[in-house]
Amino acid sequence: MRRVVGAIIGVTVAAATSLVAVPAQADASTLTSVSGTVTLDGTPTAGLKVCAGASLYAADGYHDFYGCTVTANDGSYTATFDFPGASDLASSWVDPGTEYQDVFPLTSAGQNRSGTGYFHLEQGNELTGVDIAVQAFPIADSVGTPTISGSRRVGKKLTAVIDPSGLKGATVSYRWYRNGTKIAKATKSTYRLVKKDRAKRIRVAVTVRVPGIAPILVKSAPTTKVGR
Repeated sequence: MRRVVGAIIGVTVAAATSLVAVPAQADASTLTSVSGTVTLDGTPTAGLKVCAGASLYAADGYHDFYGCTVTANDGSYTATFDFPGASDLASSWVDPGTEYQDVFPLTSAGQNRSGTGYFHLEQGNELTGVDIAVQAFPIADSVGTPTISGSRRVGKKLTAVIDPSGLKGATVSYRWYRNGTKIAKATKSTYRLVKKDRAKRIRVAVTVRVPGIAPILVKSAPTTKVGR
């Protein structure tokens, strides 16, 4: 399976508010469409789910109207939806769906919002040339390999160092090992070396969890042997 993550085109796209379902029956006068081409690593690609939509402000806050489709063999798409207004908060984006959810970071709205940036849209528009580029990039690559800081001597504290801040909503858990065997109750970001660790090598495994994707497990290199 190819791994992809959306690349922003033009401007940064902010996370959307909660999506509101499009009415089942669209008025012909408000039927609106956005079309363009999606490329993967620079190549027009079929089978990618792409959506387009826009926000309208009402007395109870913003509401999103949107439609989704799947790219054709030449990478083209046309997303059509009922849109009863005009807005500068229109955008198009690639939806990771189930096929790419292991590498697409999701926003609270459940969509990957990387895409075209915002543009103006009015009801009844047939807006063309709204192109999106996505690039192969495994999410695990953005986590990196944890390292261990601190003196390798009995009584000293070791600290696992990792930075998953680039992944929205990421949580981290830890497990420390002594010569490849789990150390009981050693599940924090720090570990204080004890007599049992003398002449042993210590390693830490870090699990990063991001909403909507499979957990990512990364491990540090073993330390040098622990001294007295």
